[in-house]
Amino acid sequence: MLASPHVRISLRRYRIDDIPAVHAYATDPEVYRFVEWGPNTPEQTRAWVEWSITCDSGPRWAFAIERIADGALIGSIELVVDDETHRRGSFGYVLARHAWGQGYATEAAAAMLTFGFDEVGLHKISATCDPENIGSSRVLQKIGMRQEGQLQDHLLVRGQWRDRLLYAAAQFRIEPASRDDVPRMLEIRHQAFTAHAPAAYSAQEVQTLLDDVDPDELRALADDRRLFVARRGTLIAGLAGWDGERLRHVYVDPAWTRRGAASALVRRAEEDFVSRTGRREIKAGVALHAEAFYRAAGYEVVSRAVAWDGSGYLEMSRKL
Repeated sequence: MLASPHVRISLRRYRIDDIPAVHAYATDPEVYRFVEWGPNTPEQTRAWVEWSITCDSGPRWAFAIERIADGALIGSIELVVDDETHRRGSFGYVLARHAWGQGYATEAAAAMLTFGFDEVGLHKISATCDPENIGSSRVLQKIGMRQEGQLQDHLLVRGQWRDRLLYAAAQFRIEPASRDDVPRMLEIRHQAFTAHAPAAYSAQEVQTLLDDVDPDELRALADDRRLFVARRGTLIAGLAGWDGERLRHVYVDPAWTRRGAASALVRRAEEDFVSRTGRREIKAGVALHAEAFYRAAGYEVVSRAVAWDGSGYLEMSRKL
């Protein structure tokens, strides 16, 4: 069972006793208006529920959307792995009319993105909706998906060819930071040092590291588009940039470590550094607790150094 971020709904496996609730919305003209199926016969609904019960592992997962408050089944959502090699998938959902306009679809879709990225290991997930289905379009935008195009004559819906708007989200979208991101970036920096620095530094040194930050420097790097963030929907998971000849401000929210955000951010900063300076070697001042990550990213220790406050760090570099 998957709980939504707001714990108002859960995504659970189907059961045979779900047939009446499914059939109720599968015969509602407003519900099936924009999809290629419907209205269902009783036999079709039973067959679909029986089939969905078997979809409890890849490459397809089918979940009933259950409202936790009263245990009512209010819809369905499915995820399909479209390409294992390139880690792409897609999802679709349907909600009973009595549950519209209350945020349940947004919660279910957000939970499905999290499941697809974190549990299934997908890199990119897409979804489509009819251009006239304004509600679904808003749902996909709210969870951080971006419109990538419009598919012409994509589905034959009860004798009429219909277009589909194509939305997609990547596990982490790496893009230039803005001044508005600075408060969140400072929060991530604080969380990262608090979680990891005690393994290599004394309590006093950790506090010095936490205090040694200049928000104006982050703003200046953002203004010059030399600072990047990793976004997951509307959430910023990490940051990295460069200044002069050095990699700077590589921090990831501890809740998002070991998910590829740090590596993606460093590579983007390195690419931007090479593109704008023409140099093929970049340096980094590395806190002692981060040595393993930088070594894995191809950096080598040049020397061991001491900061102004007496704490040790590593001078490292990488040939690009």
